[in-house]
Amino acid sequence: DGHLCDNTEEERMRMNLHQPAGMVNYTELGFAKVHAPDDLVEMLNRFWKMNYKPLQNIPNETWARGNTYTNHWLAPTKMLQMEALPGGGEELRTRIWNVSRGILESWTGVELSPSSLYGVR
Repeated sequence: DGHLCDNTEEERMRMNLHQPAGMVNYTELGFAKVHAPDDLVEMLNRFWKMNYKPLQNIPNETWARGNTYTNHWLAPTKMLQMEALPGGGEELRTRIWNVSRGILESWTGVELSPSSLYGVR
């Protein structure tokens, strides 16, 4: 099984070497803090309140054998999956994307398309 860790770690290191060259900071700090619209905050809060459990009751995320992107073997990651839980689904995903898209496109000057949006960690 050690080769699985080696393969994943080699890929992670390759990305660490090559991705920074293509990264652009759009502000001096590299990020911006903005207010989310009230209706989106309300939807996210409702989703959180409907699905929150004590941490020990939220199942650990499943990572592929050998995955080294997180230290999941010592510090398991948890996530509330939007698709699988009440108050989530396509409506919440679409609202997050619709609100985020304009802000991010304005900030970056780049036309964006959705890629993945799947949960709350």
